[in-house]
Amino acid sequence: MAKKKKEMSLTEAAGSILPGLGKAFMELINAIGSDINDETKQKLASTDDEILETPTMAWTKAQIKSYMVAQKIKFNSGDTKKDLLQKIKWSENE
Repeated sequence: MAKKKKEMSLTEAAGSILPGLGKAFMELINAIGSDINDETKQKLASTDDEILETPTMAWTKAQIKSYMVAQKIKFNSGDTKKDLLQKIKWSENE
C-alpha cells in the first residue's frame, strides 16, 4: 500500500518559496518576453533579499524553520521557537 504524502500547509509552502520569488518572477518575465520596463526589472531583482521579513513569535515553528533553511541557518530538531529566533538573531550579527 502506498504511503500518503503529508500535505504542506499554504503558509509552509509560501515560507519555503519566498526567498527565491523575486528571482523566479524575473526568470518568468524574461522567458515570456514581457515588455516590462527596465526600472521595474531592476526593482524586482534588487528586492529578492529585501522581501524577507525577520521571523517573530507570531510565526509558527514550521514557518521559522522554513525561513532558517532558506537562509542557511543551522538549527536542531529539538529547538524551541525561542531558540530558533535567538539563532536567527545571532546569524544576523555575524
